[in-house]
Amino acid sequence: MSEVIDLTKTRTLELKPSMTHDEMVSAYNADIPIYGFHGGVEVDASTLSAPVPSEWPSSSESWEDEVHHKTFAEYCQTYPSKNAGKALLKVGYVDANKNRPYPVDNNEFRLWADHFGIDNLKTKSEFQSLKAEIEE
Repeated sequence: MSEVIDLTKTRTLELKPSMTHDEMVSAYNADIPIYGFHGGVEVDASTLSAPVPSEWPSSSESWEDEVHHKTFAEYCQTYPSKNAGKALLKVGYVDANKNRPYPVDNNEFRLWADHFGIDNLKTKSEFQSLKAEIEE
C-alpha cells in the first residue's frame, strides 16, 4: 500500500480514486494518511443533537460573550437512513450554508474514525446504499 492515500487528486477525464472498507481500515491501522475521504457513519438519530467534541475544528462558534457548541446536525451534512431510528452523518465540517468548504484532511478523518470507530465508518458506496430514498 502507498505511503499516502489522496482521494482529492484527479484529472478532468479521470475517475476519482476510491477505496473499499477493508482498504480504509488497513490504511487507518497502518497510520497511512487519507485525504479527501468521502463517506460517513450511521448513528442513532439521537446523535444528531449530541455536541461535537471540542477538539474538532470549528466545533463551536462565538458571539460576543457567548460560545455555542455545535451539535452533529449543525456540524455536518445529515441524511435519513433506510434503517429505522438511524441517521447518516457525512464525514466533514460544513459551513452555515451546509457546504463543505474544503476536502476532509487526514486529521479530520482520524477524529471521526477515533470517535465513532474505524469499523463503523462507511465508504462512499456503503454510505450511499444506506441513504433512504425520499419521495418528492
